[in-house]
Amino acid sequence: LWSDTERDDSAFVLIDTAPAFMTTGAQAISAKKISPEKYFWLLGHRSVPIVSARPWEPGTYLPGGELAETYAAINKIYNRVISKMKRLRLTEEGKHTLWLDENNIPSVVWAFKETSMPFTGQCHDVLDKETHEIKGTMILKPGHVYELSPEK
Repeated sequence: LWSDTERDDSAFVLIDTAPAFMTTGAQAISAKKISPEKYFWLLGHRSVPIVSARPWEPGTYLPGGELAETYAAINKIYNRVISKMKRLRLTEEGKHTLWLDENNIPSVVWAFKETSMPFTGQCHDVLDKETHEIKGTMILKPGHVYELSPEK
């Protein structure tokens, strides 16, 4: 299932599920299995993998190991925008996901590859913490999440 999901760019089928990965002696949330980029891709589709951790036992580890802070930063972005991610709109070539709010208004974009999309209104780049007024075409940078306020 996982190799099919990666190959077919079909994380959308996992929406609101918590995929689990069977690993022997290795964490799923790691550079080798679910890299930070792949984790970002999954959260951009509202699919949060099960995370294992052993904070109180011998052999203590945090999810992501040395990359724990990188994964945590992605979680913080997700927690900020999840309340606005009600309806998923897939995009051609899977370069980004567009989320609508409860009123079917474009509200959040997760960018996986460099691309652009038509948009007019205010755009807040959650990663750069900058707000821009966009008129016509919005340039999306990979690894960025944008909160949208379309012009009415």
